[in-house]
Amino acid sequence: MDIIFSGFVSYEELAEAIRYELMMIHHYTIRKCIVNLQKIAIYPKGGVDHVRNVWFPEVVKAGITHVAFIVPENMFAQLDMQAAHTEAEEKKVMHTKYFIEASTALEWIRKF
Repeated sequence: MDIIFSGFVSYEELAEAIRYELMMIHHYTIRKCIVNLQKIAIYPKGGVDHVRNVWFPEVVKAGITHVAFIVPENMFAQLDMQAAHTEAEEKKVMHTKYFIEASTALEWIRKF
């Protein structure tokens, strides 16, 4: 599964995208994915907490084992991403790796 966010995303759009992702993960029994945050401008208010408290626990519960994240170009979005991911990274709830380019993320994820 390949997920791409671009530009400014509202909290509602982020939450809806997460609901849809989870539905697809369950329906297709997906175990690995690429999350492309390269073009996201900044996380919406409440977005960091939603990713931390909803997305990470739910994708782990759904069976995701490997996630390749493509790092945002925007420095503020990078800081938001780090804030959202720190807890999951510390707990090592799944295999994650961060990339600058989609092609190298795809190479990594295909190994599993």
